[in-house]
Amino acid sequence: MLKGHSDAISSVAFSPDGQRIATGSQDQAARVWEAATARQVAAWQSEEQTAAGRLATLRQELAAAAGREGALRARDPGAIKQWLVLAPIPFEGRNGPAALAQEQIPGEARIRARAGDRVKVGASALVWTMSQREDYLLDFNQFLGEATYYSVAYALCYILSDADQPGLLMKVASDDQAKVYLNGREIYRRQEGRSYVPDQDVVADVHLQAGLNVLLFKVVNETLDWQGSVRFTDSAGQPVKGLGVTLAPP
Repeated sequence: MLKGHSDAISSVAFSPDGQRIATGSQDQAARVWEAATARQVAAWQSEEQTAAGRLATLRQELAAAAGREGALRARDPGAIKQWLVLAPIPFEGRNGPAALAQEQIPGEARIRARAGDRVKVGASALVWTMSQREDYLLDFNQFLGEATYYSVAYALCYILSDADQPGLLMKVASDDQAKVYLNGREIYRRQEGRSYVPDQDVVADVHLQAGLNVLLFKVVNETLDWQGSVRFTDSAGQPVKGLGVTLAPP
């Protein structure tokens, strides 16, 4: 970069032997510069190649770390990978927070359903449909097979716990707004639109009771991506033992 002019450079010319550069600028000044030697250019190119190699290595290491983390979450019994999904439910007004607050299904906190159950929502009839994934990211656009804007999705599952498990962490992520009900009680709400990042929010002191627990995850999409995830860990962030998920409760 040529530093010294106080305004834009408007003309550049090399000397016949290629060793100098003359520049004219809109600051009304002309300047003469020593051109880089072949050795200097070679050194710069070597530095650029080294930096590019280090960047490529770093990207590979980050990708490998993300892959290992994803594989661990895929085996984590607290990472919810099975859902009954009811979607899409369009909303008017293009107001995601308002759609989150509104009950598209009356008494949504107490929803209980099985695969194949039909629900009348407005003028449409929707069916609770199973989604079972290897990873715990629930992508509603992928599930529906198309991009769907200004809509609400309900995702429902039944968590079986071998014993009372107080003091757990619930890690929630969504694109866009979301809320979570556990056993009929709202324990999480996110009203701002945002992009999805795994485990964005953490809810502390979550209690899973022995036996059956009902988890309802409501996710609103305004535009573009429509995703969500829920994962339970112990208070230290480690996997919770004795958990299972079913979509057909006893």
